[in-house]
Amino acid sequence: MTISETTRREMHTRLVDVLGMEAADALMEYLPPVGWADVATKHDLDALGAATKRDLDALAATTKRDLDALGTATKHDIDALAATTKHDLDALGAATKRDIDALAATTKRDLDALAATTKHDLDALAATTKHDSEILGSRIDTLGVELRHEFNSSFERFETRFTDKLNQQTRALLLGASAMMAATISAVSALVSITH
Repeated sequence: MTISETTRREMHTRLVDVLGMEAADALMEYLPPVGWADVATKHDLDALGAATKRDLDALAATTKRDLDALGTATKHDIDALAATTKHDLDALGAATKRDIDALAATTKRDLDALAATTKHDLDALAATTKHDSEILGSRIDTLGVELRHEFNSSFERFETRFTDKLNQQTRALLLGASAMMAATISAVSALVSITH
């Protein structure tokens, strides 16, 4: 039976007449604002608790499955990144060695050509300058200075090119290694934060 608001007011008025205002107000406080059919029972609460537990258990299982899959995928990604980075570093090392070998061969050719040219110049000078030993001595001194200057200049160019190339390759190797370390740390941090 549903009690209307009018019926509630009439009941309150009658209770005031019989019990007094304070007791009537206290008694009316214990009545539900709606019908008893709308009030949750212990059975309703138990059923809600069981349904909530089932939902939480299913959510926990799904979350664990998702975290396990994410952990596997992250490990796979880290392994693939490590393999790719190792391959790249190996290729970079091989390319650097080839470049250094090529630079050394070019420098040796340049020095051999310079030596041959210098020898030719000295032989020609000796054949054509027999008449004056002072002029010959002066000329040889001049050629010696030029030869030392040319050799020093060639060696400085070789040293500069070699150092520049080596610095570029070293920077590239270090940048690759740093990127791999940063990616690995980031992935592990993400995995740790997800599992906690």
